[in-house]
Amino acid sequence: MLTMRVQGARRKAVALLALAVLAALAWVTMGPGRVRMLVFVLLGGFALRILLTARSGYDEEGQCESMDHGGVRARLRGKAGG
Repeated sequence: MLTMRVQGARRKAVALLALAVLAALAWVTMGPGRVRMLVFVLLGGFALRILLTARSGYDEEGQCESMDHGGVRARLRGKAGG
C-alpha cells in the first residue's frame, strides 16, 4: 500500500509551503483591508507555531523530548510492553 506520509523537517517545510500558498491566494483574491490583514495575521501565527515547534524538539508522537526527565517515558513503555 502506498502511503504519502511526510516526516521530520520535510513535514514542516510542506506545512510552511502550504501556508505560503494560502497567503498568496489571499493576496490575489482579497481586496486590501482589515479582513485580508486578519488572514495574514492568522497565517503568520500558524507559521510561527510551526517554526517554534520545529526548534523545541518534539518527537513523532507529538510529545516534547525535553520533558522526559530521567527516562520516565521509556520506563512506562517497558511496563506496558511487559
